[in-house]
Amino acid sequence: MNRFQHFCKTAEGFLVTDYTGNYRYHVLDQHGKIIQSVGHVPSEKDVDDSDKPALSQAWRSFMDYNPKNGVLAIVTQLGEVVELFNLKTGEHKVYYGPGGEPVFSVLASEAMPKGIKGFNDVVVSDSCIYAIFDGTPFKDRINSLRSGRKLSAGGNNIYVFGLDGYPLKKMSTECSAFGIEFIRGNIYIVGNDKDIPLYSYKCP
Repeated sequence: MNRFQHFCKTAEGFLVTDYTGNYRYHVLDQHGKIIQSVGHVPSEKDVDDSDKPALSQAWRSFMDYNPKNGVLAIVTQLGEVVELFNLKTGEHKVYYGPGGEPVFSVLASEAMPKGIKGFNDVVVSDSCIYAIFDGTPFKDRINSLRSGRKLSAGGNNIYVFGLDGYPLKKMSTECSAFGIEFIRGNIYIVGNDKDIPLYSYKCP
C-alpha cells in the first residue's frame, strides 16, 4: 500500500510523491487510481531494495505544478535539492544546492535525518518558482534542545528560481515560514507568529 507525502491537482487528476523508493512521483486519475509512475529518487548513493523506503523518507518532498507552463517542481525537506519536470516537453533537471542531497542513516527501515533541514514548501507561478528554505543543521537543533535554547521551526528565506531552475534571488522573511502561495503578483507565506500568521511580499 502506498502512503503519499504530498500532492498537487491537475486537470486530469493528481500528482503525488512516491513513498516506496521505486519512483519519484505518481500520476493519479480523478478517482485516485495510479495510472503512471514516473522517475526515481535522484540519489547518488546505491541502496539495497530493503532500504528504498528509508531512502524515500529521507527524500520526502514538497511539490507544485503549473498547468500553463507544464512545470512540476519538487523540493526536498532535507538537504537542498530542486527537481524540475516539464510535463509538456518531457524535460527533467536536478539541481543540488550547497546543502547537497538528503543525508541520513537507516535504523529499523526508517530514515534518521542528518545534514540540514531543507525546503518547507514550493509554488510555481507562470514565470518563476518560489521555495521556502530553512538550512539549519540537525546537529544545531539537537544542541539547542540540550541547552534549552529554542530555534525557529520554519524557514527564513525565499529562494526564487527561473522556470529553468536558474537561481534568481534570495529573499529574507520576517518570520519562520512553512507555507507559500502565489496570488496575483504577490507571494504569501504562512508563519508561526500567532499575532501575524500571514505575510505578503511583492514578487521580484
